[in-house]
Amino acid sequence: NELTEDFFSRITELIIEGESYLLLLLLYYMDRAIAVCYGLNVNFEDDIEEIEFLNSNYEETHIILLKKVSCKWGFRRYGNGIRGILNYFYFIVFDPENSIKYKNYSLDSKIIMTNKKSNLRIAISPLTKEKVVVFSKPYERENEITQSKQYWFRVEKLMNENYITELVRKNIYVAGEKRTDILVFPEMLGTRKMLNDIITEIQQNDISVPVPPLIIFPSIWEKTVDDLDNTNKSAIILNGTDIIFEQDKRCDFKDVSETGEYIYEDINRNRKKHNIINTLHIEGIGRLCIVICFDYIDIENRECILKNLQPTLICTPSFSTGSHHFMTADSALMYQECNWVWCNTC
Repeated sequence: NELTEDFFSRITELIIEGESYLLLLLLYYMDRAIAVCYGLNVNFEDDIEEIEFLNSNYEETHIILLKKVSCKWGFRRYGNGIRGILNYFYFIVFDPENSIKYKNYSLDSKIIMTNKKSNLRIAISPLTKEKVVVFSKPYERENEITQSKQYWFRVEKLMNENYITELVRKNIYVAGEKRTDILVFPEMLGTRKMLNDIITEIQQNDISVPVPPLIIFPSIWEKTVDDLDNTNKSAIILNGTDIIFEQDKRCDFKDVSETGEYIYEDINRNRKKHNIINTLHIEGIGRLCIVICFDYIDIENRECILKNLQPTLICTPSFSTGSHHFMTADSALMYQECNWVWCNTC
């Protein structure tokens, strides 16, 4: 174990030192040598495990080293640089001055990628085209960062919640009967009660009733007292009963009023608390991220995720009247062999 830890720490030091031929050659052999030792120590006690880092020197190097899971549709190599040399491990570079936090979860591949499995079955369920989300009228408040006055909006409530809950519940079972592996719902059509009630029902059901192994639940917009900690989160559920993580929407959507003024989605006033990017690592699928609606449209945010996390599957719950910006942004994923699942409703 001490030798393994030394290896991981030395790899991160080499990543920082540069890309000379000798350094790359050393990385090449270290990557493959340590993979054997690492593989002997890996044993899933639970279906899902949270993983922080493999290298103990991450605070000094600002690099998080993780096991690289394979992806059946991905490139064999990411060029001839460091990312291409590392075949069994990969790294995330983080800026200690930046408030972004990275959380990583490893899922036992047997949950989805069973023996001789030749395809991945993904379903989307927009749920409804009816107007069910009630938004507030624009209200004015000071922006804590710029100290200037801005207009904001929030979600007040979800109409016909019982009806939407029944649609979600029904479609989970329909997707399960069709042997769906991943089911994706849209943005803002969930509630905390809906999530808890459906999980409780599935837990109480006969185990023979199938549900998709992974469900991206409708994102939940929750308002708080004085709008101090409003959030918009999408939960990923394992086997219908356990929440792996809840991904916050990190970028505020902005609308334009009839008078031409911007109106911002009032979330993440406590930005440091919710500025987290979660990644689910699954052998055979690669790295799965949930990127909610405007988080995907925002170029800087999307490029940060693509470059640093190297996702191979992005799921985007969305609530949008248009498609142009989503479809044009889709081409940005192609060079990295990252597939994209977009579930939109409005």
